[in-house]
Amino acid sequence: MGNTKIDKTEISVRYSFGKPVRSAESAVRPLILDVFSYPVSHESTRLSGFKVLEDAPQGTKAKLFVEFNKALTAQEIKEQFIDKIGNTDAASLDFIPIAAIGSEFVLANPSYYQVRTVFPYDTNNAKHLEDNGFNQTQYENMDNHAHKESLVGNLNLIKNNLRLLQVIYYDSMLENINFDDMIKQVENNGAQYVGMYISADSKDLLKLKSNPHIHCVEVENIVIW
Repeated sequence: MGNTKIDKTEISVRYSFGKPVRSAESAVRPLILDVFSYPVSHESTRLSGFKVLEDAPQGTKAKLFVEFNKALTAQEIKEQFIDKIGNTDAASLDFIPIAAIGSEFVLANPSYYQVRTVFPYDTNNAKHLEDNGFNQTQYENMDNHAHKESLVGNLNLIKNNLRLLQVIYYDSMLENINFDDMIKQVENNGAQYVGMYISADSKDLLKLKSNPHIHCVEVENIVIW
């Protein structure tokens, strides 16, 4: 109840960008995750990680970082983790798988198929874009082939934009990475995930406590719904 008046106006803004310079920080923020080394080389903290969730009040949502004790496919993650949580509202569950390719490159793999607005519209992208809806559905259903193609697509995206990354970070952090070899490895072996970030109701996540595929769990945050 009440009255709100909104005035309309135009604002003109000019931007001036100078040449990128090296950060004054001692270390450039990495694109490659270094939160763990793979294969697993540290002590398991599976049970202690869930202790925080046990003490969390009802009606909270937690975000976990989960490290597996062996690489899993997308379908195995669905069967061993997502399905075990049960009848969680899909809108309240957020999931980001983490892929390891070899022992040096670790990459969070959000979907390559996620539909984005393209403007101006390029007719050359028509076939690719019309397939995105189906591929995204398959990706969300944890289809192994869809996850393999998504990971390959993301690796190609990084490979083809190394100059842009160098400008953004002013550092050739990926110059020694052989993306062609990594892409071939994923094409041959599929997407292999060594961990994940998962968000859901704190008490629902406790259902994963006895999961034998967990090496360690860290609670990133807990929030009130």
